[in-house]
Amino acid sequence: MNTRRLLATALLLFCGLAVGQEQVQIQKWTARVRLIVEGDEPAATSMRSYVNREFRAIGDVVVTDHDPNYRVSIVIRNVTRGYAISVVTCDETSIDTARVMIDAFNDAAGLNIKGEAAATLIFWMGDRYANVHHWLKICLSSELEAAIKEFVAKFDVESLQPVRDGLQKYSDSQKKKN
Repeated sequence: MNTRRLLATALLLFCGLAVGQEQVQIQKWTARVRLIVEGDEPAATSMRSYVNREFRAIGDVVVTDHDPNYRVSIVIRNVTRGYAISVVTCDETSIDTARVMIDAFNDAAGLNIKGEAAATLIFWMGDRYANVHHWLKICLSSELEAAIKEFVAKFDVESLQPVRDGLQKYSDSQKKKN
């Protein structure tokens, strides 16, 4: 099972813990993204500003270095009349997230994962990266902002939307039960 599925499952289980007897209340999900931008100035500063603005526009994304769900690493270099942009994105699971996920599995599914089994799972789940995507673009200077909008839209569809869809399906299934 890959990290994205584990995180989505853990999120679903967390949401399940918030279920009341008469009404399902799904906590609002927020993606936490660690953004790393390196490269030639002033393009790197512009890139950081554009990406932050586009992530804020999505609405459920927070750029932070604290316990991120995703890592976005961008390198931008000046080339003749424009820029070469390399973006690597991946799901990021920390050891703390792995511990919380195991606790959620234990509570919500009635499991009893502990001791050596829990330590082994934490080792294999923690500080890992999965679902790595690479996006490469060469654009004119005048196309930099449009290139960033294209990347953020792709990240939203490929990485964030599957989690939103999973949470919605879970919410719908819980409503049907009540």
